[in-house]
Amino acid sequence: DGKNNTPLQVKLSDQAKVGDLIIVNGDKYILNTAEVTNGVLNINVAVREGINPIEVIAADEWGNVDRITDSIDVDTYIPTASLAPRAIDDVPESVGDINQGTKTNDNQPEIIGSGQLPGAIIQLYINGKLVPDAIIVSDKGAWSYTPDVPFADGDYSIAYTVSSPEGNTSELSPSLNFKVD
Repeated sequence: DGKNNTPLQVKLSDQAKVGDLIIVNGDKYILNTAEVTNGVLNINVAVREGINPIEVIAADEWGNVDRITDSIDVDTYIPTASLAPRAIDDVPESVGDINQGTKTNDNQPEIIGSGQLPGAIIQLYINGKLVPDAIIVSDKGAWSYTPDVPFADGDYSIAYTVSSPEGNTSELSPSLNFKVD
């Protein structure tokens, strides 16, 4: 079900007493002597990737109730860049995919990729140099980049990394290598 447990410490007020009821996300806990003495209730809560709301309700023997809410942000997603990018030639004579190790007459090929988390950030590297333009993955998981300045004739190696919106970054992808002529 994608759930994991994470430890949570509920700090108790100096007015907490043995037998007081603490409810965390619907789970009930009756305070014992050790918890009251230490001023803390240590529990585990179920969490999933993303924002997890936490609600703590404390009730004493007289029916006084305190409630606080907070959240735990779980970020374990590490994106992958396991496929080389693709490049598309749209100049007549050799229109279509630019295959690994081939030549193209298109000096502004569209560089594309897919299968990524929407909102992720692509860092594109051309011949080992980072392209300064931000490339954001679309809602459909695809991304695209066309150079503003035409490539000079020569050899090109294109690779990328993917960063999640939370900042986790993949390893460098395999490269697509081709020649512009």
